[in-house]
Amino acid sequence: DRPEVQKVWGEVEASEADLAAAKQAIIDSGALDYNRKLARELAQKAVITADRLKTFDLDPEATDFIRGVASYMVEREV
Repeated sequence: DRPEVQKVWGEVEASEADLAAAKQAIIDSGALDYNRKLARELAQKAVITADRLKTFDLDPEATDFIRGVASYMVEREV
């Protein structure tokens, strides 16, 4: 319930200053760290599932793709 975030939520033309304030509010609240940790945990589950799929004689390229997407989505900078 942060006013900085609510101000820019859904605003296509939010100012850079308002976006920066919202970003800082998310960081300060701990939400960014919490969600990064959760994303890493879920990505690890995806990797484990992809490894299990290899036992079903599936296309190895497809299971490697799943692993790659999981890693990319967690580690990318936005």
